[in-house]
Amino acid sequence: MATGIGEIPNAPAALIALADMPLVPTSHIENLVRAFDGDRIATCVAERAMVPAIFGSLHFPALLSLQGDRGAAGLLLGAPAIPLEQQLALDVDTPEDLAQAEAIIQGR
Repeated sequence: MATGIGEIPNAPAALIALADMPLVPTSHIENLVRAFDGDRIATCVAERAMVPAIFGSLHFPALLSLQGDRGAAGLLLGAPAIPLEQQLALDVDTPEDLAQAEAIIQGR
C-alpha cells in the first residue's frame, strides 16, 4: 500500500481496494465515491470497518508509514462507512475460497 501511495503524492485522495475480493460490486465502489467527503470512508462488514476505503491526502503520511502486510484498519476507526453484505466481502486466498466465490456468482 505504501508503494502505491508513494506514487501519487499530489493526489487529493486514494481508493484502496484488494484484488482478492472479487465480489465487491461496482455499485459499492460508486457509493463510496459519492459519500466521500475528503477525509476518509470505509466499507462496513459485520460492524467492522475495512477496505475498500477511500483516504484523503491528509492520511497519506500514515498510509506511507504502514509496513509489511499490516492493513489500514486502524486508520478507519471512527470513519463513516458504507455497509456491504458479508458474502460480497469474501477474501479469495485458497481454492476453496475460489469455489465459494464461483458458487455465489452462480447463485448457488
